[in-house]
Amino acid sequence: HPCFRIPRQTQTVLDEKNASLYRRVNVYHSKMEIPIQMHPSKEAPSTTLSFHHPLEDYFSALKNSSLVVEELQELYSTKTSVGKHAKMENRARNEFPYFLVIAARKVL
Repeated sequence: HPCFRIPRQTQTVLDEKNASLYRRVNVYHSKMEIPIQMHPSKEAPSTTLSFHHPLEDYFSALKNSSLVVEELQELYSTKTSVGKHAKMENRARNEFPYFLVIAARKVL
């Protein structure tokens, strides 16, 4: 998700004092190219890139391409935790989406 899942720039933080998990976002508006090491445990790991852009970049690109947004969905994890922190983990998982889906169509 462009707002909440930026590699090395967002973290899920446990706040035991307030019995909650929160999402820390260090950077959002800056465009970034973030190298990600694939299979770091292998002898010759490969690297890929993750690209981050703020939401306005996506919507500007759609508008400049004469596309109109028909639907926007934020997708949440369906995983359910068990154990000591389950309540906090499950609540955070239902509050912070993992993916963003945008459906757009060409305007004639």
